[in-house]
Amino acid sequence: MIDLIPDIGADAPPSAGYLRLVNDAGVLRALDANGRKFRLRPEPGTPVHAATAAGVLTLAGNAVAAETVVIGDKTYTWRASVGATANEVLVGASASASIDNLIAAINGAAGSGTTYGSATVAHTQVTAAAGAGDTMDLSAKAIGISGNSIQTTETMTNGSFGAVTLAGGVNATEGSAGDQMYDASYLYVANADVAITSTAGWERISTTAF
Repeated sequence: MIDLIPDIGADAPPSAGYLRLVNDAGVLRALDANGRKFRLRPEPGTPVHAATAAGVLTLAGNAVAAETVVIGDKTYTWRASVGATANEVLVGASASASIDNLIAAINGAAGSGTTYGSATVAHTQVTAAAGAGDTMDLSAKAIGISGNSIQTTETMTNGSFGAVTLAGGVNATEGSAGDQMYDASYLYVANADVAITSTAGWERISTTAF
């Protein structure tokens, strides 16, 4: 049996073998020695899993030399030819080829010194992949809402992002294994500890009236 220390509001975890009552944003929960917070009873709400912020660059025509693409802390500049200068990207023979060159520069893939400047290093905040048609899909490397602040802008005549930042990043509803939540349609159970970056852990059971 685990002893309960009635120390409401304390931030520090208790000693091993004890639980501490804490006021977690207005909800009373039990804190264990590992810093995990346990729900004392099923709580109302709909838990969510973490999602990664994303964005899309669409080209309606080819890139033009000297135009730019800004992604987070890096500005990529289109060039008719490239050498050693970092973050310069070769304008390809078509919009699709230009997209491929930009993807390679972002990911630090093959093509250094030929399709993008050899001093370019892989982007630390995002990864890129070819999308449908002449599009480039961006995904934040960090899971959750932090990716929603990554800037995505351009000065291109034939290119545009759907938004000025990546979007869709979501933090998971934190929970400890065995925690339960409910809404009008489901009872949710955490089958494992769920951190804010977890993309799994919550399961649900449909409820019916009787």
